[in-house]
Amino acid sequence: MGDKTFFTLPKPLPGRLNVVFTLLQKPPRIKGVKWVSGEPKKVLKELRKMGYKSTILGGGAYLNTLFLKKKLVDKIVLTIEPKIFGKGLSLFNEDFDLDLKLLSAKKINHNSIILRYKVLH
Repeated sequence: MGDKTFFTLPKPLPGRLNVVFTLLQKPPRIKGVKWVSGEPKKVLKELRKMGYKSTILGGGAYLNTLFLKKKLVDKIVLTIEPKIFGKGLSLFNEDFDLDLKLLSAKKINHNSIILRYKVLH
C-alpha cells in the first residue's frame, strides 16, 4: 500500500507483513512494516526472495494505477458496503479500458458483498 493509505490505519494490519511504498527519507520504525520505494517489479521480486508467494495491493489510486499499467494485477477484489459518501475514493487515477471476468460473489453479512474478478490483460 502507499504511505497515505497506511497512515489512515490505526495500526499495521495484523498477521501479515505490511509493505508500504513511501518517498519519506526516514520512515518511522514500526514492527511488522517494511518500507519500500522504487520499481514495483523489483519490490515483488524481493518479496518472493523473502518467501512470499502472494501479495495483496491495498492502494491508493496512484499505486493501483501504477501496478495495473505494468500488468502486475491479476485479480481485483471489491467489497461493496452499504455506505454512500459523496464522491468517495477513486480506485485508479487514470482511465482504463480493461475487461474483467467475475470469479465469485459472496455475501459476507446482511449488507455487504465481496466480488472477485480476474483481470483479462
